[in-house]
Amino acid sequence: MPSLHQVRTRDASRQSLNPRSCLTYRQRVQIETLHHIAGWSYSHIHDVLNIPRSSIRTVCATPETPKKPQDDSAIKK
Repeated sequence: MPSLHQVRTRDASRQSLNPRSCLTYRQRVQIETLHHIAGWSYSHIHDVLNIPRSSIRTVCATPETPKKPQDDSAIKK
């Protein structure tokens, strides 16, 4: 009789990864340039570069540089 608590192994190809980390710096810059400067749609970028639309959307929606953490000590003074 099989155990009720079976251990599931993860398939490396099925793990959910951050789409931004799966793309190279060059790909992210290319996506940002095509969307923000050239005005291409997510679908057009997907058709040309063969990158998932969800990854393209994530790259375009994420700021190029992260926000600077706010210094709590400056607020309390």
